[in-house]
Amino acid sequence: QEKQQVDLTGVMSNSNDQLKVRFSEFDLGSFAGITKPKGILLEGALNGNIAINSVFKNPQMSANIRTSPIRYNDMEIGSFMLNADYQPNEELVQVEVALQNELQQGFQLAGTYNLAAAEQALNLKGQLHKTNLRMVQPFLKSLATGIEGQVSGDVHISGTLQRPSFSGLATLNQTAFQVNYLKTA
Repeated sequence: QEKQQVDLTGVMSNSNDQLKVRFSEFDLGSFAGITKPKGILLEGALNGNIAINSVFKNPQMSANIRTSPIRYNDMEIGSFMLNADYQPNEELVQVEVALQNELQQGFQLAGTYNLAAAEQALNLKGQLHKTNLRMVQPFLKSLATGIEGQVSGDVHISGTLQRPSFSGLATLNQTAFQVNYLKTA
């Protein structure tokens, strides 16, 4: 695409430096080399900024990312938003993330990621509102197929990025799937 841009400005040195990355109408399809092998096809545009200060001394980072409405495996899922701020003194990343369509269907999460914690690094709480379950199909394809329906409720995510733990209360609406091992729906 002619109008997509990624601008990288700044310096990385041993003094007080700043490195900025700015995305403007960046085509999410550019990630196909990473996402397609996982069964994920994305369409949409990414906009926003990532700033990194004092890279080699006392690194600080902030991100403010937005997308246009995203198509995920030919399904419209809404616009994505990410705000993140790294607090080096506490080794915490404050995170706010949302994926919602114009009817506010989707999810919102807020909380922290503790870089110093080995076991309970994640502490995110959020809400799901009529979130389309087909979004999780690529991640559960070894367990279940034909996932349909919606989920609403509250969720708490703890654990680590490699082994997240989900807890909460959810309501499933018009849900169907086939358990691969049993071949039953």
